[in-house]
Amino acid sequence: MIITISGLPGSGKTSVAKLLAKKLGYKFYSMGDIIQTFVLSKKMTLSEFNKLRNKDKAWDYMIDGYQKELGKKSKNVIFDGITSFFLFPDSLKVFLSVEPEVGARRIFNDRRPDEPYRSFSEALKAVRRRIKDDRARYKRLYRIDCHKLGNFDLIIDTSDLSKEEVADAVLGFIKRKL
Repeated sequence: MIITISGLPGSGKTSVAKLLAKKLGYKFYSMGDIIQTFVLSKKMTLSEFNKLRNKDKAWDYMIDGYQKELGKKSKNVIFDGITSFFLFPDSLKVFLSVEPEVGARRIFNDRRPDEPYRSFSEALKAVRRRIKDDRARYKRLYRIDCHKLGNFDLIIDTSDLSKEEVADAVLGFIKRKL
């Protein structure tokens, strides 16, 4: 089974996907982690890289092509990525929502090396920009709304939940589906 986890910045996509992969014994791939490694190797920030992506669709095609290749090689896998639900249409599609202020607070408190915000307000501004840019970019690239809830099998608002509670909700959903 392929499980795809998409969602808003700071919703816990990677944390939940890692936990689910461990509990299920699945392989796990985070497009965010892959992008972070690339961005840091180029001595850029995520915001700088996203500006490049907005100008040149080749970056997204490269990332999404890599993700599709990984999916061909794996039977039981979890992908965490904004377009994963689209790239794997037969997957179990999970969307993690979060209030922008909560997502920004999580990102700011994580002190991610590719997102070096000096203040919460700077992180919040970047989160709002990222949501807007991602939505516009994927409408342009694939004619999809990456945040349209109708694209997903399960939607969870993580604003007041721990990663363990979210993972348990996803596991419960999977058990009911099987």
